[in-house]
Amino acid sequence: MLAHLPDKSHVVIYSEDNLFLPRASEQLETCASGIWSTDAYAAKWATNGVNLSRPQVLPMRLAVLNDEFFRAFWCLRELNAPRPISFVVERFHQDPRFDTLNVETMVRQFNDGLADPARGFDAVLVHFPIATAVQPTRVFVSEVGPTLRLYLRPGLPLRGDSGIGR
Repeated sequence: MLAHLPDKSHVVIYSEDNLFLPRASEQLETCASGIWSTDAYAAKWATNGVNLSRPQVLPMRLAVLNDEFFRAFWCLRELNAPRPISFVVERFHQDPRFDTLNVETMVRQFNDGLADPARGFDAVLVHFPIATAVQPTRVFVSEVGPTLRLYLRPGLPLRGDSGIGR
């Protein structure tokens, strides 16, 4: 993916952060600054089934958003690192997670992008087949981990001699 996807490609990966892809500066700035909003606090509680309409006080804010503050710290560090190529990286998971798409939304957005590239993802890396009109461009089989499937939007201009679809 790093070697062949175009710069600023819109990519979606599983949310366990087991794949590093350099992110676009705009996305990193949003990651680092968005954590301070009351909306972030309410969104985190919502992933745990607690709905806060307009929180005026934020009890246990640092505990509630602990993982998200750590992620924001890494976004700031990544923002200062050289990135000759970067992507807009979204995450997905089957369970409710902060700032993470659910599987149904991820598949729908990839399919939307097949008809209108401005609306969907350029690449999806998943560990299960998805309901889409295209076949995986590449399947990666491992003896130690899950099989990964890379779906690419048809017509995506790849960089270099990719051989990615072979």
